[in-house]
Amino acid sequence: MPGVFASVLVDNNPAGHPPLKFFSELASSWRGWKGEKSWGALEGEYGLVATCDSLGHITLSAHLESDPAQIAPCWKAVVSISLEAGQLDRIQRDVEEFFKYVP
Repeated sequence: MPGVFASVLVDNNPAGHPPLKFFSELASSWRGWKGEKSWGALEGEYGLVATCDSLGHITLSAHLESDPAQIAPCWKAVVSISLEAGQLDRIQRDVEEFFKYVP
């Protein structure tokens, strides 16, 4: 849908962790896995889920939502993209590079 924009502020420190391990696990599992691999922010406002099929196609979904503790009004946005297993190493390197500069 054109024109949709959603953002959330994620503050995972000090008890949380960035999704580096999640992307590292995806890259090391390039031959595939069963079920879902997931990562989520400490308070649930942002999360990632990855699934794969037997042909090496990965679906990566990201969800963002308003403060999960908020009763109303609340919203949730989900976007999914399709990836090839061969892209996972590059994505992992890009994520590592990005998080070098995030305090």
